[in-house]
Amino acid sequence: MVPAKQVIIENELGDLPSWDLTHFYVGIDDPKIESNLQDLQRMCLEFRKHYEGKLAGISGDQFADAFDAYDKIEDLSGKLGSYAFLLYAQQVTHPENSRFSKTSRKN
Repeated sequence: MVPAKQVIIENELGDLPSWDLTHFYVGIDDPKIESNLQDLQRMCLEFRKHYEGKLAGISGDQFADAFDAYDKIEDLSGKLGSYAFLLYAQQVTHPENSRFSKTSRKN
């Protein structure tokens, strides 16, 4: 059952924009989300292991490799963050979307 307050708010707002987010993930329960979160954690740990405190003494080629690794981290992080934000923005009154958005920002 939808709370009365939520129904009133949704009715007052009228037709809100709706995005097709399936090019990110099929839905909030898509197993790719968990897989991507695990990949992101692994990538961050590897980056830290390889480059923390070492950037000043590496060659140009090694710096390019570090930059590429960081770029991949940013791409995956951006995908997860964009999906979470757009899902939330699409229906801010939906508690599950709000929880998912907050959880994704913590990771």
